Amino acid sequence: MFVSNRKIRVLIAGIDNDHSRRTDELAGFLRDAGMDIIDSRCESPETIAAAAVRDDVDAVGMSVNGVHNTVCQQIVALLRAKSVDDCLVVVCDTVPEDEAQNLEEQGISKAFPLGAPPSAVVDYLQAHVRPPWSLPFTPAIM
Repeated sequence: MFVSNRKIRVLIAGIDNDHSRRTDELAGFLRDAGMDIIDSRCESPETIAAAAVRDDVDAVGMSVNGVHNTVCQQIVALLRAKSVDDCLVVVCDTVPEDEAQNLEEQGISKAFPLGAPPSAVVDYLQAHVRPPWSLPFTPAIM
């Protein structure tokens, strides 16, 4: 079994320009952990899903202050409608603890509550992103 050396690709997105200093810090932390970060200033679920498909990302990390349920459901539905079933959708730093489980029940891969350390996001992505496997070459036996 062989594993590709391709980095984990993460689209960092915010709704209504909700790119706080904390979101930028998270992007830097993920980059420092060896991930390929695509910083997006997308402002709608449609543009986030389109960017995720266009950039072939493994995960979408979002900050969606105050509009979690509707926006998150729309993004997950748009990705699934485009047959993007292996892209994780994580919400970081803007989710009260009582909402995190509700978001996960609605299709979000992981909702990190306020104050979660960036290392928790890195650990989650490293453990859950499906690596691109390639089949080993098997010569034909004659």
